[in-house]
Amino acid sequence: MPTSASPPTHRRTFFGDIRDFLLHRPAIRTLVNQSTPERREYFSQSILQRLGIDVTTYSVLNIHRIGIDVPRRFVFSQLLSWGGESLYWPNCIARAQRVDKGLENIEIYLFGWRRFLFFKAMPLFRMKAAEIRGQPLEGEMDNARFLLFTCEGGYPIGHFTMYLRSSIAPLGEVEPSQLFLAVGFNVYGHRRLSRRRWALPISKAWEIVHNRVSSNVLNLLKVMCEKEFRRLEGRS
Repeated sequence: MPTSASPPTHRRTFFGDIRDFLLHRPAIRTLVNQSTPERREYFSQSILQRLGIDVTTYSVLNIHRIGIDVPRRFVFSQLLSWGGESLYWPNCIARAQRVDKGLENIEIYLFGWRRFLFFKAMPLFRMKAAEIRGQPLEGEMDNARFLLFTCEGGYPIGHFTMYLRSSIAPLGEVEPSQLFLAVGFNVYGHRRLSRRRWALPISKAWEIVHNRVSSNVLNLLKVMCEKEFRRLEGRS
């Protein structure tokens, strides 16, 4: 299993992804607590202010955060390389396939299957870039860089973001780069669908899997960024 001392250095395998993203308990807990309506409202307003999207209409809102001890520009360069070969992503379970080589359009395929037998496989869902901000806006306190996508064509209909900002000392944040991975959506585009009795077990199972995978993704990305940055600086 990956640890803080041993990031992956080889191509991923299906069973390796099961082990590293589903079975492995991440070293750092990343799930942001939204256990009360007040906290849900606080984070919903924060997202609206920073990304300009209203997530109060979504039945699902999951946010994860991790601190990374390297400069933000370095972390963001790793985010820009996100795709089907990224070692920190479970590409053997849910492959992130770029449509036109860039990040503007991404399709997520179950087990990486773009074809099954003689048929073209349908993606689990599609992601379209709503905004890719590579440089912070002048005068912005967060010094934020981010990838913001709309999700469509599958189970999650909503938004997905990787949001990178500077640390906020009063919040006890130490590392200079604070990376958030957040997803907000309605099941198949219907807010009430996830509340129906038959859908509750499915939604709960999805949330458990998503939270474990998201936490392991961020933990792996942290380890890989910090190790590669030390190597480039000659401190490995």
